[in-house]
Amino acid sequence: MGRRGARLTIAVLFALACGAAAWQYFRVERAQAAQAEAAATFERNARTLATAIVELRAAQQAYVAAGQGIDYWTTRVTGNLASLHARLDVLRQDAAAADAGAHIAAASTALDGFARLDGRARGYATADQRLLASDLIFGNGFEMTQSLAAEIEAARSAESSFRADAMRRLRARQQVLAGGVAGLGLLFLLILAFAPGPPSRPHEAEPTTTRLLDLAPATAAPTTIGPALDEPVFAIDRAVAAPPIDLTGAAELCLDLARVSDTEQIPALLERITRVLDAKGIVLWIADPDGRELVPTVAHGYPASSLARLGTIQRDSDNATAAAFREARVHTVKGDMLGNGAVVAPLITPGGCVGVMAAEVRNEREQRDEVRAVASIVAAQLATLIGIPPVAQAHAKAN
Repeated sequence: MGRRGARLTIAVLFALACGAAAWQYFRVERAQAAQAEAAATFERNARTLATAIVELRAAQQAYVAAGQGIDYWTTRVTGNLASLHARLDVLRQDAAAADAGAHIAAASTALDGFARLDGRARGYATADQRLLASDLIFGNGFEMTQSLAAEIEAARSAESSFRADAMRRLRARQQVLAGGVAGLGLLFLLILAFAPGPPSRPHEAEPTTTRLLDLAPATAAPTTIGPALDEPVFAIDRAVAAPPIDLTGAAELCLDLARVSDTEQIPALLERITRVLDAKGIVLWIADPDGRELVPTVAHGYPASSLARLGTIQRDSDNATAAAFREARVHTVKGDMLGNGAVVAPLITPGGCVGVMAAEVRNEREQRDEVRAVASIVAAQLATLIGIPPVAQAHAKAN
Protein backbone atom coordinates (compact mmCIF):
# COMPACT_ATOMS: atom_id res chain seq x y z
CA MET A 1 0.00 0.00 0.00
CA GLY A 2 1.36 3.43 -0.94
CA ARG A 3 1.69 6.35 1.40
CA ARG A 4 -1.39 7.99 -0.09
CA GLY A 5 -3.43 4.81 0.33
CA ALA A 6 -2.25 4.48 3.93
CA ARG A 7 -3.32 8.04 4.66
CA LEU A 8 -6.72 7.44 3.13
CA THR A 9 -7.16 4.26 5.18
CA ILE A 10 -6.20 6.04 8.40
CA ALA A 11 -8.58 8.90 7.58
CA VAL A 12 -11.47 6.46 6.99
CA LEU A 13 -10.73 4.59 10.22
CA PHE A 14 -10.57 7.85 12.16
CA ALA A 15 -13.87 9.00 10.62
CA LEU A 16 -15.53 5.71 11.59
CA ALA A 17 -14.16 5.97 15.13
CA CYS A 18 -15.42 9.56 15.41
CA GLY A 19 -18.85 8.48 14.13
CA ALA A 20 -19.09 5.66 16.67
CA ALA A 21 -17.93 7.95 19.47
CA ALA A 22 -20.47 10.61 18.44
CA TRP A 23 -23.28 8.03 18.51
CA GLN A 24 -22.25 6.87 21.97
CA TYR A 25 -21.95 10.48 23.12
CA PHE A 26 -25.49 11.15 21.86
CA ARG A 27 -26.81 8.12 23.73
CA VAL A 28 -25.10 9.29 26.92
CA GLU A 29 -26.62 12.74 26.46
CA ARG A 30 -30.08 11.20 26.16
CA ALA A 31 -29.46 9.08 29.25
CA GLN A 32 -28.40 12.19 31.17
CA ALA A 33 -31.53 14.02 30.10
CA ALA A 34 -33.68 11.06 31.16
CA GLN A 35 -31.92 10.87 34.53
CA ALA A 36 -32.37 14.59 35.12
CA GLU A 37 -36.07 14.43 34.21
CA ALA A 38 -36.69 11.39 36.44
CA ALA A 39 -34.87 13.03 39.36
CA ALA A 40 -36.92 16.23 38.96
CA THR A 41 -40.18 14.27 38.80
CA PHE A 42 -39.36 12.24 41.92
CA GLU A 43 -38.32 15.41 43.77
CA ARG A 44 -41.57 17.14 42.81
CA ASN A 45 -43.76 14.20 43.84
CA ALA A 46 -41.92 13.80 47.16
CA ARG A 47 -42.42 17.44 48.04
CA THR A 48 -46.10 17.22 47.07
CA LEU A 49 -46.45 14.26 49.43
CA ALA A 50 -44.84 16.22 52.25
CA THR A 51 -47.37 19.02 51.73
CA ALA A 52 -50.26 16.52 51.64
CA ILE A 53 -49.13 15.05 54.98
CA VAL A 54 -49.26 18.48 56.57
CA GLU A 55 -52.78 18.99 55.18
CA LEU A 56 -53.82 15.54 56.49
CA ARG A 57 -52.59 16.40 59.97
CA ALA A 58 -54.45 19.75 59.98
CA ALA A 59 -57.70 18.15 58.78
CA GLN A 60 -57.56 15.53 61.54
CA GLN A 61 -56.87 18.14 64.20
CA ALA A 62 -60.09 19.92 63.12
CA TYR A 63 -62.04 16.97 64.59
CA VAL A 64 -61.72 18.48 68.05
CA ALA A 65 -61.73 22.18 67.10
CA ALA A 66 -64.61 24.21 68.46
CA GLY A 67 -67.24 25.21 65.95
CA GLN A 68 -66.11 22.75 63.23
CA GLY A 69 -68.37 20.17 61.64
CA ILE A 70 -67.10 16.64 62.20
CA ASP A 71 -68.64 15.26 59.02
CA TYR A 72 -66.83 17.71 56.74
CA TRP A 73 -63.41 17.01 58.19
CA THR A 74 -63.79 13.24 58.31
CA THR A 75 -64.70 13.30 54.62
CA ARG A 76 -61.68 15.51 53.98
CA VAL A 77 -59.32 13.15 55.83
CA THR A 78 -60.73 10.13 53.97
CA GLY A 79 -60.00 11.80 50.64
CA ASN A 80 -56.50 12.79 51.80
CA LEU A 81 -55.71 9.23 52.88
CA ALA A 82 -56.78 7.84 49.50
CA SER A 83 -54.72 10.48 47.66
CA LEU A 84 -51.66 9.76 49.82
CA HIS A 85 -51.88 6.01 49.10
CA ALA A 86 -52.07 6.66 45.35
CA ARG A 87 -49.13 9.08 45.42
CA LEU A 88 -47.02 6.67 47.43
CA ASP A 89 -47.68 3.97 44.84
CA VAL A 90 -46.56 6.32 42.04
CA LEU A 91 -43.50 7.36 44.02
CA ARG A 92 -42.59 3.71 44.60
CA GLN A 93 -42.74 3.03 40.85
CA ASP A 94 -40.57 6.05 40.09
CA ALA A 95 -37.92 5.14 42.65
CA ALA A 96 -34.70 3.75 41.14
CA ALA A 97 -32.72 3.46 44.38
CA ALA A 98 -33.33 0.41 46.58
CA ASP A 99 -33.07 2.54 49.74
CA ALA A 100 -35.70 4.92 48.40
CA GLY A 101 -38.05 2.03 47.76
CA ALA A 102 -37.53 0.76 51.29
CA HIS A 103 -38.33 4.18 52.79
CA ILE A 104 -41.47 4.49 50.67
CA ALA A 105 -42.61 1.06 51.86
CA ALA A 106 -42.07 2.17 55.47
CA ALA A 107 -44.05 5.35 54.75
CA SER A 108 -46.91 3.29 53.34
CA THR A 109 -46.94 1.14 56.50
CA ALA A 110 -46.98 4.28 58.65
CA LEU A 111 -49.88 5.65 56.60
CA ASP A 112 -51.85 2.43 57.17
CA GLY A 113 -51.24 2.80 60.93
CA PHE A 114 -52.39 6.39 60.76
CA ALA A 115 -55.60 5.33 58.99
CA ARG A 116 -56.39 2.87 61.82
CA LEU A 117 -55.67 5.53 64.44
CA ASP A 118 -57.90 7.97 62.54
CA GLY A 119 -60.81 5.53 62.78
CA ARG A 120 -60.54 5.46 66.56
CA ALA A 121 -60.20 9.26 66.74
CA ARG A 122 -63.33 9.65 64.62
CA GLY A 123 -65.28 7.38 66.96
CA TYR A 124 -64.27 9.45 69.99
CA ALA A 125 -65.05 12.71 68.22
CA THR A 126 -68.43 11.47 67.01
CA ALA A 127 -69.30 10.29 70.57
CA ASP A 128 -68.34 13.77 71.74
CA GLN A 129 -65.39 12.38 73.74
CA ARG A 130 -63.12 15.20 72.69
CA LEU A 131 -60.51 14.60 75.37
CA LEU A 132 -59.81 11.04 74.20
CA ALA A 133 -59.93 12.12 70.57
CA SER A 134 -57.47 14.96 71.26
CA ASP A 135 -55.11 12.57 73.02
CA LEU A 136 -54.98 10.31 69.95
CA ILE A 137 -54.79 13.13 67.42
CA PHE A 138 -52.14 15.28 69.11
CA GLY A 139 -50.21 12.36 70.55
CA ASN A 140 -49.94 9.20 68.45
CA GLY A 141 -51.39 10.82 65.34
CA PHE A 142 -48.81 13.62 65.38
CA GLU A 143 -45.94 11.16 65.82
CA MET A 144 -47.21 9.00 62.95
CA THR A 145 -47.40 11.94 60.57
CA GLN A 146 -43.91 13.01 61.66
CA SER A 147 -42.63 9.49 60.96
CA LEU A 148 -44.43 9.45 57.61
CA ALA A 149 -42.86 12.78 56.60
CA ALA A 150 -39.41 11.58 57.71
CA GLU A 151 -39.66 8.42 55.57
CA ILE A 152 -40.66 10.48 52.53
CA GLU A 153 -37.72 12.84 53.10
CA ALA A 154 -35.33 9.88 53.49
CA ALA A 155 -36.65 8.37 50.26
CA ARG A 156 -36.16 11.71 48.49
CA SER A 157 -32.60 12.01 49.77
CA ALA A 158 -31.71 8.41 48.80
CA GLU A 159 -33.15 8.83 45.31
CA SER A 160 -31.38 12.16 44.82
CA SER A 161 -28.04 10.63 45.80
CA PHE A 162 -28.61 7.67 43.50
CA ARG A 163 -29.49 9.89 40.55
CA ALA A 164 -26.45 12.13 41.21
CA ASP A 165 -24.16 9.08 41.15
CA ALA A 166 -25.72 7.97 37.87
CA MET A 167 -25.16 11.42 36.38
CA ARG A 168 -21.51 11.38 37.47
CA ARG A 169 -21.01 8.01 35.83
CA LEU A 170 -22.57 9.27 32.61
CA ARG A 171 -20.38 12.38 32.63
CA ALA A 172 -17.33 10.17 33.20
CA ARG A 173 -18.34 8.13 30.13
CA GLN A 174 -18.55 11.34 28.12
CA GLN A 175 -15.09 12.36 29.24
CA VAL A 176 -13.73 8.94 28.36
CA LEU A 177 -15.31 9.18 24.89
CA ALA A 178 -13.92 12.66 24.31
CA GLY A 179 -10.48 11.68 25.58
CA GLY A 180 -10.53 8.49 23.54
CA VAL A 181 -11.32 10.36 20.33
CA ALA A 182 -8.60 12.92 21.06
CA GLY A 183 -6.07 10.18 21.86
CA LEU A 184 -7.03 8.24 18.75
CA GLY A 185 -6.62 11.37 16.64
CA LEU A 186 -3.19 11.99 18.16
CA LEU A 187 -2.21 8.37 17.50
CA PHE A 188 -3.25 8.65 13.85
CA LEU A 189 -1.32 11.91 13.52
CA LEU A 190 1.79 10.26 14.96
CA ILE A 191 1.37 7.34 12.56
CA LEU A 192 1.14 9.74 9.63
CA ALA A 193 4.07 11.82 10.91
CA PHE A 194 6.47 8.93 11.49
CA ALA A 195 5.29 6.52 8.81
CA PRO A 196 8.07 5.77 6.34
CA GLY A 197 7.75 7.30 2.92
CA PRO A 198 7.25 5.28 -0.24
CA PRO A 199 10.14 2.97 -1.01
CA SER A 200 12.62 4.49 -3.42
CA ARG A 201 12.53 3.03 -6.85
CA PRO A 202 15.59 0.92 -7.59
CA HIS A 203 17.74 2.33 -10.37
CA GLU A 204 17.36 0.10 -13.37
CA ALA A 205 20.75 0.25 -15.04
CA GLU A 206 19.77 -0.19 -18.67
CA PRO A 207 16.71 2.14 -19.05
CA THR A 208 18.28 4.91 -16.93
CA THR A 209 21.56 4.69 -18.83
CA THR A 210 19.79 4.86 -22.16
CA ARG A 211 17.77 7.92 -21.16
CA LEU A 212 20.62 9.95 -19.75
CA LEU A 213 23.35 8.96 -22.18
CA ASP A 214 21.11 9.86 -25.15
CA LEU A 215 20.30 13.17 -23.42
CA ALA A 216 16.92 13.68 -25.09
CA PRO A 217 15.74 17.23 -25.70
CA ALA A 218 15.01 19.17 -22.55
CA THR A 219 11.62 20.83 -22.08
CA ALA A 220 13.31 24.19 -21.52
CA ALA A 221 15.79 25.91 -23.80
CA PRO A 222 19.37 24.69 -23.17
CA THR A 223 21.50 26.92 -21.04
CA THR A 224 25.14 27.66 -21.71
CA ILE A 225 28.08 29.12 -19.86
CA GLY A 226 31.38 30.71 -20.84
CA PRO A 227 32.22 33.52 -23.17
CA ALA A 228 29.46 32.59 -25.64
CA LEU A 229 26.69 32.85 -23.04
CA ASP A 230 23.88 34.99 -24.51
CA GLU A 231 20.98 34.25 -22.16
CA PRO A 232 20.75 34.59 -18.38
CA VAL A 233 20.56 31.36 -16.45
CA PHE A 234 17.86 31.31 -13.77
CA ALA A 235 19.17 28.50 -11.61
CA ILE A 236 17.36 27.18 -8.57
CA ASP A 237 19.46 27.39 -5.44
CA ARG A 238 19.92 23.86 -4.14
CA ALA A 239 22.83 24.60 -1.78
CA VAL A 240 20.94 23.13 1.12
CA ALA A 241 20.08 19.89 -0.68
CA ALA A 242 23.41 19.31 -2.47
CA PRO A 243 26.98 19.53 -1.14
CA PRO A 244 29.23 22.28 -2.51
CA ILE A 245 31.54 21.41 -5.35
CA ASP A 246 35.11 20.45 -4.39
CA LEU A 247 37.17 23.12 -6.13
CA THR A 248 40.41 21.87 -4.58
CA GLY A 249 39.70 18.39 -5.88
CA ALA A 250 38.88 19.83 -9.30
CA ALA A 251 42.20 21.70 -9.41
CA GLU A 252 44.15 18.59 -8.45
CA LEU A 253 42.21 16.60 -11.06
CA CYS A 254 43.17 19.05 -13.82
CA LEU A 255 46.84 18.82 -12.78
CA ASP A 256 46.69 15.03 -12.96
CA LEU A 257 44.97 15.19 -16.37
CA ALA A 258 47.84 17.35 -17.59
CA ARG A 259 50.33 14.70 -16.44
CA VAL A 260 48.63 11.76 -18.22
CA SER A 261 51.07 9.85 -20.38
CA ASP A 262 49.15 6.60 -20.87
CA THR A 263 45.51 6.20 -21.93
CA GLU A 264 45.10 3.44 -19.34
CA GLN A 265 45.08 6.18 -16.72
CA ILE A 266 41.90 7.75 -18.13
CA PRO A 267 39.30 5.39 -16.49
CA ALA A 268 40.62 6.20 -13.02
CA LEU A 269 40.54 9.91 -13.83
CA LEU A 270 36.95 9.60 -15.07
CA GLU A 271 36.03 8.09 -11.70
CA ARG A 272 37.54 11.17 -10.00
CA ILE A 273 35.56 13.44 -12.32
CA THR A 274 32.31 11.77 -11.20
CA ARG A 275 33.25 12.48 -7.57
CA VAL A 276 34.10 16.12 -8.21
CA LEU A 277 30.82 16.72 -10.11
CA ASP A 278 28.78 14.42 -7.86
CA ALA A 279 27.82 12.57 -11.04
CA LYS A 280 26.26 9.14 -11.44
CA GLY A 281 28.25 8.49 -14.59
CA ILE A 282 30.16 10.07 -17.45
CA VAL A 283 30.27 9.32 -21.19
CA LEU A 284 32.72 10.74 -23.72
CA TRP A 285 31.14 11.17 -27.16
CA ILE A 286 33.78 11.53 -29.90
CA ALA A 287 33.06 12.86 -33.38
CA ASP A 288 33.69 10.60 -36.36
CA PRO A 289 36.30 11.72 -38.96
CA ASP A 290 33.60 13.42 -41.04
CA GLY A 291 32.15 15.25 -38.05
CA ARG A 292 28.61 14.10 -38.92
CA GLU A 293 27.90 11.97 -35.86
CA LEU A 294 29.03 11.38 -32.29
CA VAL A 295 30.12 7.95 -31.12
CA PRO A 296 30.01 6.88 -27.42
CA THR A 297 33.66 5.98 -26.85
CA VAL A 298 34.48 5.93 -23.13
CA ALA A 299 32.12 5.68 -20.16
CA HIS A 300 32.30 5.37 -16.40
CA GLY A 301 29.47 4.50 -13.99
CA TYR A 302 27.38 2.49 -16.48
CA PRO A 303 27.36 -1.16 -17.59
CA ALA A 304 29.72 -1.92 -20.45
CA SER A 305 26.81 -3.14 -22.57
CA SER A 306 25.23 0.33 -22.50
CA LEU A 307 27.71 1.78 -25.02
CA ALA A 308 26.96 -0.95 -27.55
CA ARG A 309 23.22 -0.30 -27.40
CA LEU A 310 23.38 3.50 -27.48
CA GLY A 311 24.46 3.86 -31.05
CA THR A 312 25.54 7.16 -32.53
CA ILE A 313 24.03 10.64 -32.37
CA GLN A 314 23.73 12.67 -35.55
CA ARG A 315 25.29 16.11 -35.55
CA ASP A 316 21.95 17.77 -36.33
CA SER A 317 19.97 15.81 -33.71
CA ASP A 318 17.66 17.80 -31.46
CA ASN A 319 19.24 17.03 -28.09
CA ALA A 320 21.72 18.53 -25.65
CA THR A 321 24.60 16.29 -26.75
CA ALA A 322 24.42 17.30 -30.41
CA ALA A 323 23.75 20.95 -29.50
CA ALA A 324 26.83 21.12 -27.26
CA PHE A 325 28.93 19.67 -30.11
CA ARG A 326 27.52 21.99 -32.79
CA GLU A 327 27.72 25.17 -30.72
CA ALA A 328 30.85 24.29 -28.70
CA ARG A 329 29.10 25.46 -25.57
CA VAL A 330 27.95 23.83 -22.34
CA HIS A 331 24.35 22.59 -22.42
CA THR A 332 22.27 21.06 -19.66
CA VAL A 333 19.33 18.70 -19.22
CA LYS A 334 17.20 19.74 -16.29
CA GLY A 335 16.60 17.11 -13.64
CA ASP A 336 13.56 16.72 -11.40
CA MET A 337 12.35 14.76 -8.36
CA LEU A 338 12.23 11.51 -10.34
CA GLY A 339 15.35 11.73 -12.49
CA ASN A 340 18.86 13.16 -12.54
CA GLY A 341 19.95 16.04 -14.70
CA ALA A 342 22.97 16.27 -16.99
CA VAL A 343 25.78 18.65 -17.95
CA VAL A 344 27.20 18.34 -21.48
CA ALA A 345 30.55 20.13 -22.00
CA PRO A 346 32.33 20.34 -25.37
CA LEU A 347 35.80 18.86 -25.92
CA ILE A 348 37.55 21.74 -27.67
CA THR A 349 41.02 21.53 -29.22
CA PRO A 350 42.98 24.15 -31.19
CA GLY A 351 41.32 22.83 -34.31
CA GLY A 352 37.76 22.93 -33.01
CA CYS A 353 35.26 20.77 -31.14
CA VAL A 354 36.03 17.04 -31.36
CA GLY A 355 33.32 15.69 -29.02
CA VAL A 356 31.52 16.23 -25.75
CA MET A 357 31.67 15.03 -22.14
CA ALA A 358 28.18 14.14 -20.81
CA ALA A 359 27.86 13.87 -17.00
CA GLU A 360 24.67 12.68 -15.30
CA VAL A 361 24.51 14.76 -12.08
CA ARG A 362 22.36 14.46 -8.97
CA ASN A 363 20.41 16.95 -6.83
CA GLU A 364 19.76 19.33 -9.76
CA ARG A 365 23.43 20.38 -9.73
CA GLU A 366 23.26 21.07 -13.46
CA GLN A 367 21.51 24.34 -12.56
CA ARG A 368 24.49 25.66 -10.58
CA ASP A 369 26.98 27.94 -12.32
CA GLU A 370 30.02 26.54 -10.51
CA VAL A 371 29.17 22.97 -11.52
CA ARG A 372 28.85 23.89 -15.17
CA ALA A 373 32.08 25.90 -14.99
CA VAL A 374 34.06 23.02 -13.47
CA ALA A 375 32.59 20.62 -16.05
CA SER A 376 33.73 22.95 -18.81
CA ILE A 377 37.24 23.20 -17.32
CA VAL A 378 37.57 19.43 -16.92
CA ALA A 379 36.27 18.86 -20.46
CA ALA A 380 38.83 21.30 -21.83
CA GLN A 381 41.60 19.41 -20.05
CA LEU A 382 40.25 16.08 -21.32
CA ALA A 383 40.22 17.41 -24.88
CA THR A 384 44.01 17.57 -24.83
CA LEU A 385 44.07 13.78 -24.34
CA ILE A 386 41.73 12.85 -27.18
CA GLY A 387 44.29 13.17 -29.94
CA ILE A 388 41.76 13.29 -32.78
CA PRO A 389 42.39 15.75 -35.62
CA PRO A 390 39.80 18.52 -35.93
CA VAL A 391 38.29 17.02 -39.07
CA ALA A 392 34.78 17.71 -37.87
CA GLN A 393 35.35 21.45 -37.58
CA ALA A 394 37.10 21.61 -40.97
CA HIS A 395 34.33 19.63 -42.60
CA ALA A 396 31.70 21.92 -41.17
CA LYS A 397 33.51 24.99 -42.51
CA ALA A 398 33.85 23.36 -45.94
CA ASN A 399 30.12 22.76 -46.10
